[in-house]
Amino acid sequence: MSSNVYVVSFSGVAVTALHDLFEHVVPTGKLTRLLGCRVSQVSDSGDAEAEHIEFKIERVIGSPTSGSGGTTFVPIPVDARQLDSTALTAWEVNNTTQNSGGTRQVLDVVAASVEIGYTYKGESLVFGAGHSLVISMSAPSDSLTLSGVCKFQVANENTAAF
Repeated sequence: MSSNVYVVSFSGVAVTALHDLFEHVVPTGKLTRLLGCRVSQVSDSGDAEAEHIEFKIERVIGSPTSGSGGTTFVPIPVDARQLDSTALTAWEVNNTTQNSGGTRQVLDVVAASVEIGYTYKGESLVFGAGHSLVISMSAPSDSLTLSGVCKFQVANENTAAF
């Protein structure tokens, strides 16, 4: 089950504006299947700080322009036997300028309480070569200290076997 399964994460990031938490352009000849995602915060814990944030998963096709202002993250294999495998195309995390252009397909959207956080454990979502996988959030009313992780799987486009 863990063959070609990877994680991408960030921890303790101050977020003050609308931005892309995770962004990935699927490499040529590959498919990416999003298995799950979780985002949580440690800075707001009282009723007076309660708010809801909109989280969105989108597939962007066509000619999107990558966001900027974030950090590059090289995926980590879940299976230790794959530690020596060739590194995959890097993901970007916490882009303060959002991905733009292309045709956007919303695959999941929810307003989640900042106290509870956001978890996606729904259907596995598949993204084709050249597609962008984007997980974004709306602007919080005040600064939040966020952490997040995405788990995904990679397949060869020719076999489509995950």
